[in-house]
Amino acid sequence: MSPRRGSARRPAFTRDPTQGDPATFTLGTALGDFTATSLGLGYLPPAIFFCGVILIPRIGWSRFRMNEIFPFWFAYVVTGPIGASFADYFSKPKDISGFGFGDLQTAGIITLLVVILVAYTMLARFDIESPAHF
Repeated sequence: MSPRRGSARRPAFTRDPTQGDPATFTLGTALGDFTATSLGLGYLPPAIFFCGVILIPRIGWSRFRMNEIFPFWFAYVVTGPIGASFADYFSKPKDISGFGFGDLQTAGIITLLVVILVAYTMLARFDIESPAHF
């Protein structure tokens, strides 16, 4: 029998970690939009810039022995402006520095790519270790 909700053994509220954090998604998208429109940089330069920024936690972790928590959350937040900037670049019209592909087409292609990558990962079974040979 499982503990009752709200008891000492099970908290009354738990967040599903697979659903992400709305605050980081919102801040990441807002940062991507801010650099593209408010700063007037267009959509592609911020996307490339944030691809460089995401290397900061990798360098901090590998070179300076930073603990894993800060680099994880830093990289997690930076994925928002990367995704927003690339999606806006491909979907927005050329007259506002986009590629002009369209919102629906961009969303469809990204969805298809995610489905293909998830299926490939699932079939390749990278998470399964082979048995140790003694």
